[in-house]
Amino acid sequence: MLSTERTRRADHGTLGHGERVMCALTTAVRTALPEADVVVAKGGITSAEVARAGLGAYAALVLGQVLPGISVWRLTAFDGRELLYVVVPGNVGEADTLVEVLRAFGGGSGVAPI
Repeated sequence: MLSTERTRRADHGTLGHGERVMCALTTAVRTALPEADVVVAKGGITSAEVARAGLGAYAALVLGQVLPGISVWRLTAFDGRELLYVVVPGNVGEADTLVEVLRAFGGGSGVAPI
């Protein structure tokens, strides 16, 4: 599991800092991709960038919802593999929502929450 802090330090408040964090996140996703069958991303902009820059996807098919407001996509990653991509909007869910999403997919090996 890869996550970032929920609150930003005062000295990390610039767009440049945010860009570096996003670059590190998408690089980590690209590196972890061979181990994953399902990728779960939280937040709208984060989800879009993880799909585009991290996974190299240029198109996706929305399959439906795993939970209310939480979409499941099928996309093709840069390595040519199709995988499931779960988008959890930033304003959707409770403290245990990501755990519920992972349980819906078996929560075992091959699931890489990003």
